[in-house]
Amino acid sequence: MSHHRSPVDPSPPERLVPLLLPPVEEPSPRRGRLFWTAMGLILLLAFILTSLFPQGFPFAWPAALPAGAPSWARDAQRAIALIATETSQGTGFNVAPQGLFVTAAHVAQWCESCSVTVLWGPRYRGTVMAEDDVLDVALLDLKGKPLLAPGTLPALPLRASSEDLQPGDTIWVLGNPEDQLGVLTEGRFRGVYPDPRHGNVLILFVPVQHGHSGSPVLDEEGRVVGMVIALGIIEELETQVQVGVALPVEALWDILEKAPHE
Repeated sequence: MSHHRSPVDPSPPERLVPLLLPPVEEPSPRRGRLFWTAMGLILLLAFILTSLFPQGFPFAWPAALPAGAPSWARDAQRAIALIATETSQGTGFNVAPQGLFVTAAHVAQWCESCSVTVLWGPRYRGTVMAEDDVLDVALLDLKGKPLLAPGTLPALPLRASSEDLQPGDTIWVLGNPEDQLGVLTEGRFRGVYPDPRHGNVLILFVPVQHGHSGSPVLDEEGRVVGMVIALGIIEELETQVQVGVALPVEALWDILEKAPHE
């Protein structure tokens, strides 16, 4: 049988639990010295990190690789960057040991100081070295590169030509769709289509989203065969199909040749 206390029952509760914090222990002189030593080390570490990474910290962590990803995928992720200006955000990728990043021109927008956040690495400031608004490709140089010794940033190798791609060949797109970083997506090469503005473009059976602009298209050996610039729609078996549209690697070679040599 349960017992209910009436609102006017004066009986005291059976147990009181004091709402008190434990007493604060006075630190011993030795513990005080350890505290200030630790604080000094933390401040020293903060100074070192801000000196090493003057353009920004912390690091950007990429997405997990899918099961069955190629052996080159992890190194390729480290060559990817998130490119951001005041009005746009997309993907870029390093193509030179000294740090030169290719992206879409509509992402870079002739920025004098855009954010280049390297996956697995720090944030730098970048400036446009060369840009082709017609083809929609740009080349970014990093500011503050004395820290970038050769090999610091992996560079993606460019395939000599896209001409030997065959319909049905496996391709991979590595980019920053939506709010994700360094996402590797498998797809298939559909073919080459003429475009009135860009000339010949590569058509890819691969899902592309906002943020994929400037993403490298890689072959099965991890070589760049193109760069994503848009989402397109084609008719396949009397059905409209969304596809990825990419510039061929030849356009990337052209922008590298136009860039001023240091």
